[in-house]
Amino acid sequence: QQLTAHGSRVKATRPYSCITSEIGWSRTCSAGKVTGMLIVSWNVAGLSTTLQRINSDYGSETGNAVGTDREYSFSSAASSFSGMSSQFSGKSMRRDRTIPRSQFFASFIKRHGADILCVQEAKIPLSQLSSRSETLGCSVVPGYESFWSCCVDPSKRGFNGVATFARIGTVRSADSSPLGDRELDDQGRCVMTDHGAFVLFNVYVPAGGGQPLSYKMRFLNALRRAMCVQRAAGRRVVLVGDLNIAHKREDIHWKNRRVFVDSILSDLNEIHGNRSDAGKLVPRWKQDLEKNWRKIKCVLDTQEAVPVQTKNVSTGATFDKFRARVRLGESKFMLLGKAETTAEEALYPYDFSQRMYFDEEQGKEIVVREENCVCLDVLVELMSKLTQAHWDEGTIRAIASTCAEASRSPPIKWLDEITKEDGMCDTFRHFYPTAEWRCVCDSTRRLLDFVSFTIFDYLTRFFTRLLYIRWWELVLPAGTNTLTNDSKMKAVALTTVSLTNHL
Repeated sequence: QQLTAHGSRVKATRPYSCITSEIGWSRTCSAGKVTGMLIVSWNVAGLSTTLQRINSDYGSETGNAVGTDREYSFSSAASSFSGMSSQFSGKSMRRDRTIPRSQFFASFIKRHGADILCVQEAKIPLSQLSSRSETLGCSVVPGYESFWSCCVDPSKRGFNGVATFARIGTVRSADSSPLGDRELDDQGRCVMTDHGAFVLFNVYVPAGGGQPLSYKMRFLNALRRAMCVQRAAGRRVVLVGDLNIAHKREDIHWKNRRVFVDSILSDLNEIHGNRSDAGKLVPRWKQDLEKNWRKIKCVLDTQEAVPVQTKNVSTGATFDKFRARVRLGESKFMLLGKAETTAEEALYPYDFSQRMYFDEEQGKEIVVREENCVCLDVLVELMSKLTQAHWDEGTIRAIASTCAEASRSPPIKWLDEITKEDGMCDTFRHFYPTAEWRCVCDSTRRLLDFVSFTIFDYLTRFFTRLLYIRWWELVLPAGTNTLTNDSKMKAVALTTVSLTNHL
């Protein structure tokens, strides 16, 4: 059984993006004005370290707020926590024992105006909830109730975990095993809360690389069935969380979009065979692709992974890695891609064969990736290195915006089905129809290499309203629209400013 913020039991058989059906729910503020409800979803990648960071960065601010205007009211039960040291205005002092340990977290949630906060990858074991080892009293947050689904699989304890924090009085009931599949529910990837006018599914969908695709689809299909059950009972459904799916072309960085070569070549064959299209203008890049694709495939038949050594210029440390290599002639070779940890990772981007997986529920093989589905960045590299056909950035961006797509994988088809057949709405795409590159990048340097100033400005304004993150503010000369390598490094060197200052 799971725990709410006040220690009561939630009945259970065991312990990008927001997608919704039509919702008819609102709350009334003290002035009597009807306002909306803000639901925030956040993959924290470890709630303990996140709370410690919030405690460190917001300690003095929330501490002073609590000591002056008493903006928040606390239950008497919360005062039973033992005292602990905190940082206030840079000085270490004993915290007021009447203030709950989780007050900083409560202040942080309220600062962002969240009525409901859904977190994924909490990574807190069930045994730690409401125990002395619980991080900063995170299950007892003043003004909120918390509902948890922790991973209880003995082989994966301390992984996954989702939690929903909702204002007191907004939740009727909760279920930590809503999927109806013991093996899936034991992973701590889904918790459902009933808010009266709607039910909320907070999920952490398995990533493609960490689990077999068959497992991911099993989870997604179980989730869809659970949502359909609620919808059949007349309930409206909200789905939030980390779906680990890049849905549309716009959700993927333009360099990482997919080009379906066979489809393009098939269209060109139709043009050549149709007399009415004889005078139709074919873009130069398509002509290059048609002329050289057979040669590229022949050269890739010679690919192999070769060991290389890389060096960290800062520390001098060296690393043994692998790169893909192809033969161009009797004694001429060409390295492709970047250095990877394993030989398989080095060769993977250049394997364009069809990929399948066996779906146990349907009892048949399902296509995961079509043959000759090529990442745009890889295609540009192959054209340049193997055929000397060099495409400028304007051409590459034109391909990305017209002919490159997201993959046609089963998870993407699943998202298509719940939006088209089940009547759900991707609210982010609805309110930001022109937004691009809705994805996560865990490398700051890679982000700086990819992102333009306008997109970075958009991400900054978006994330400062919803998430707690630290980032670098880029300061560029007036009129600068694109980040050059020089301006990137200067900006980072000049301004290491946390977004906390903006929040």
